[in-house]
Amino acid sequence: MVDPVRLTTLVDRLNQYIADLKSFRESHSIERLAESRERAALLERYLHRAIECSLDIATHVVVSNALGAANTRAGNFRKMAAGGLIAKDLADRLSRLGRYRNLIVHEYAELTPEDLAEHLQTAPELLERLGEVAARLLDN
Repeated sequence: MVDPVRLTTLVDRLNQYIADLKSFRESHSIERLAESRERAALLERYLHRAIECSLDIATHVVVSNALGAANTRAGNFRKMAAGGLIAKDLADRLSRLGRYRNLIVHEYAELTPEDLAEHLQTAPELLERLGEVAARLLDN
């Protein structure tokens, strides 16, 4: 069983990060990202915080429901799918997003404005779906 206080805190945080990403998306084009390293760095940070929070949610849910140990934090999304908590397709997409966090944090590759913009287009809605699942767990 999840810790309702902890999960509520994480869901609230995730919702704020999603709002930040959506606001950024409304006000910044790819061209504006390419013009400014500062804007790109800000988007990297927004994505990092949102993805990190989603990983924390997945880890908490997996551990709380004794779904088994994942090899990676991103693997916890697949554990959630195996436990029937999210669809496999959503788990796969969230796992890829979790691995993208590693690119941001560890700088394994140069992140282009186009790559950041692509993730800005898809990440908020994926993260919202995870937040909805977590909120349903709180209702049960």
